[in-house]
Amino acid sequence: MTKFGQAEYSDFMAKVFADKLDEILETAEKQNFNNKNTEDIYSQFRLQKGCSVGGIGMLVGFLIGLLVGGTGGVITMCLCTATGQADKHENCTGSDE
Repeated sequence: MTKFGQAEYSDFMAKVFADKLDEILETAEKQNFNNKNTEDIYSQFRLQKGCSVGGIGMLVGFLIGLLVGGTGGVITMCLCTATGQADKHENCTGSDE
């Protein structure tokens, strides 16, 4: 282990700090670049014709799909529960119940 004086320790810590700062800045620059690309892509989609047309219709369609899907799920779970109970009582005689 190398012995550090006060000046050597300060230089060492400054180098470690500079290296970590470079890593952090590289990561931040990559993140900013990704965000910038995402914002550019979003603005291109938003400017295309037909994207905003039918926004309310899409919302209504989503809500109808939500209701239909939820209802279908509840019916399916009811059928699964009924089938499970029927399987339990399939081989029972009158005295087993």
